Amino acid sequence: MASVAKHIRKLRLERGLTQEELAERLHVTRQAVSNWERSAAQPDLDTLQAIAAALGVEVTEVIYGTPPPAAVT
Repeated sequence: MASVAKHIRKLRLERGLTQEELAERLHVTRQAVSNWERSAAQPDLDTLQAIAAALGVEVTEVIYGTPPPAAVT
């Protein structure tokens, strides 16, 4: 199972953002973003919601990753 750290990094890179740019959107330091992406620190729930909003996704996607596509029946 992938970690929140990997999901944050993947979503950030998919949107073409640097750690600095994401940090600016969240009003945190670049080091905070780096710590989250390295699993050196975990964002709290409010911060997870802010990260999701800044990346344009649901908070569940930040926590659990991108859901697999629905099967066509």
